[in-house]
Amino acid sequence: MALEYILYGNMCSGKTTVGQILKNELDYTVVSAKDVIGNNIKNAGESLQNLRKKGYLLPDTIVTEWIFNEVNILLKENRPIVLDGYPRTEYQARDVLKSFGFRGKIMYLDFDFRVIEKRFINRIICDNCGMPFSKLFQDFHKICFNCQGSEFSPRITDKPDYFQVKTSQFTDTSLKVISVFKNNGLEFSGLKDHTSYQELRKDILTLV
Repeated sequence: MALEYILYGNMCSGKTTVGQILKNELDYTVVSAKDVIGNNIKNAGESLQNLRKKGYLLPDTIVTEWIFNEVNILLKENRPIVLDGYPRTEYQARDVLKSFGFRGKIMYLDFDFRVIEKRFINRIICDNCGMPFSKLFQDFHKICFNCQGSEFSPRITDKPDYFQVKTSQFTDTSLKVISVFKNNGLEFSGLKDHTSYQELRKDILTLV
């Protein structure tokens, strides 16, 4: 098995939800950049922790080391892998291609700023498993699709300044990842904005 998919998109585009569907429905192993960074940042210096709290990208070499350590362990276990939220820069994208010979597919969740902002305002997190959800989903009735939990809270970092930092970085830096992958002939598949979880699930299973 190998690294097979990269989930790419702005914050609140649904990468975590897509990754969870791939994991639950098709038994993919998802390496979430958010989770990997969260696990490693606890032992990092205060300056790195402050960068993350404010929404800024961490240095390429540090994030790449953390992500690659996780991926390499899973590759030894012969697991099909999905990367969620990495790469975020041209450097990281080139490193994925070079280090893993990545020839899989990019699943691009490409929504305009107005959709992302609306999703951000309506995002809540499952208190039990940490899955993010949009209150905009028509079939969301305060039951977690992932663990069936029923308690939700706003995400601590979801404040206007954090949103502006994340979206600005995506536009100024992360969008350049697309050119790196396209120049290397990688295949892209896109997802539209969905009004229901079941609609999203159906589209993903059709694409894969």
